[in-house]
Amino acid sequence: VARASDGGVFCLSGVSGPIEIDGQTIDPPAYIITKYNASGDFQFLKEFPFPEEVFLNSKISSNGDDFYVSGVYSIPELPVGDFTLNNAGNTGTTDGVIIKFNNDATPVWAFGFGGTEDDDIKHPVALPNGDIIVLGNFTSAEVEVGSNTLTNTGELLTKDFFISLVSNPTGILELDRSESLILYPNPAVN
Repeated sequence: VARASDGGVFCLSGVSGPIEIDGQTIDPPAYIITKYNASGDFQFLKEFPFPEEVFLNSKISSNGDDFYVSGVYSIPELPVGDFTLNNAGNTGTTDGVIIKFNNDATPVWAFGFGGTEDDDIKHPVALPNGDIIVLGNFTSAEVEVGSNTLTNTGELLTKDFFISLVSNPTGILELDRSESLILYPNPAVN
């Protein structure tokens, strides 16, 4: 759940069985975004019929006007609105994704993050100025992030974590590593 600037809320839900909301039938697999006003009255529903190989985290964050959803996908290409993300790994490996939606739940931009193994972006936190802080992890030996190469400090398939600031995103972007990148090597290998 994320708060909207009008006092309402956005809700993200996965659909695993057919459901009906406000006269609209949703068939799985899909994700839905619903919006309710400050009184709890239903306002709208948007359906995103993503395949089962897409997992969006239930954590969403909002700066009031826009909201952000993160997750992973293990298909070669992920269509999101007018954008298509390409998985950097082999079929079956996961790349992380973050999607910015506007106040009517239309995707504004989306970007992916990953290398040749399983990689993830979790828990976007929207700041009032439009910046986003993200937490992620990667098991790939190396991942390209913006102009930086992050190197996994452990053995192959161990997770390294990062926290990053994405500065005022306005389009399909790469994570901005010019500020506040903190890498946390896997303590099991240190």
